[in-house]
Amino acid sequence: AKEYNHEVKGPVSFLHFQVKRLVALAHDPERQQQVLAETIARADELVPQMEEALKKIADPDFAKHFEPVDLSQLIASQDPRFFTLEAHVVFGGKAFLRTLLRNLYQNAVDACGERTLVQTSLTRGTNCTVLTMTNPFTPGADLDTSQLFTTGYTTKPKGTGLGLSLARHIAELHHGTLEARYLPDDGVFVATVSFPDQGGHSVVT
Repeated sequence: AKEYNHEVKGPVSFLHFQVKRLVALAHDPERQQQVLAETIARADELVPQMEEALKKIADPDFAKHFEPVDLSQLIASQDPRFFTLEAHVVFGGKAFLRTLLRNLYQNAVDACGERTLVQTSLTRGTNCTVLTMTNPFTPGADLDTSQLFTTGYTTKPKGTGLGLSLARHIAELHHGTLEARYLPDDGVFVATVSFPDQGGHSVVT
């Protein structure tokens, strides 16, 4: 069960980080109130995720809850513009995969400002299904790409530093990978998730 503890530790780390921010802002009551409002709003989103994670942690055989999930449909539920004639099916936890997609989309929209600028594709790799998400991106001077998946790291004024960290851990729970990179020549940020075939369950139909 300990491999799923990240689903709880992530939100707890965020709350701990926010408390330290609030203390540090004691000299700026207006900004302190803004951070407090952000913390409360984000906590409202995190509580259901933590509850779901605790249920999984209580069950040492988390993988037994996996089922065939059509990533094409999940993506379309997040982005109505997405269309494919093929069903890309992976074997995993639907609620967790939905969270992964939601976090990636939110990160992309926060970076470029508009969902219509986010491009998503699903392809078949070698014994795996590959999800690629690309968005225009102009990094700030404080961007440290080595910290992108570190819990609590953010360059956004209202960021939590949880989205990419949680998304990567969900990918790893499914024996997959999540990588992200900035391509300065193209001015884009690219997130790539790879879900390996498991027992023939990752397929295109």
